[in-house]
Amino acid sequence: MGVLVYLIFQGGFFLDKFTLKTDETVLIVIDIQERLVPAMKYGKKVIDNTNILISIAKELEIPIIVTEQ
Repeated sequence: MGVLVYLIFQGGFFLDKFTLKTDETVLIVIDIQERLVPAMKYGKKVIDNTNILISIAKELEIPIIVTEQ
């Protein structure tokens, strides 16, 4: 199964589109330290977007790897 992905940067301009093959894809979430989120300029947005990515990966049955220090 393939998923068409549009790559967009923060300004909202279209950059590129490509297809992810779910059987060749993995989501890697690297050490989001929740105690530091309040000090991050876009901390809440990082958490919200990470949760969206995790939800989509689960729905598409894409493996998820989470690292913690």
